[in-house]
Amino acid sequence: MSNRRLPLRVSFVVSLALAVSPLVGRTVVAQLPSVPGTLEIRNNGPESVRVEVRVGPSQNCEENPSQGVRGLRRGATWAVVSDEFVCWRREQLSVDPAALWTPWEQAQLARDQVREVSL
Repeated sequence: MSNRRLPLRVSFVVSLALAVSPLVGRTVVAQLPSVPGTLEIRNNGPESVRVEVRVGPSQNCEENPSQGVRGLRRGATWAVVSDEFVCWRREQLSVDPAALWTPWEQAQLARDQVREVSL
């Protein structure tokens, strides 16, 4: 290597270091967009159970639109993503034909919160 080229390489490295030095020692935090909360409804009980979910602005679950009824096998999860009230109920497992569903349960999750509930 030629000694004449050494000063050129050193000056390039010094220039590069000076250009990067304002970033050294600073913590850069990327702001990711916040997402609604997630309610994970998990069947840890019977072999299979039907679950109804409603999501909306009202604390009165009957006023919110239904997101449907799903059959959940044991161990299965229904993940509901929302920034509104999430209401859920499962089919009644008793022999009383008048009681088809359990009472409504509900949650309102904070943004980015993940919460699991068991049936």
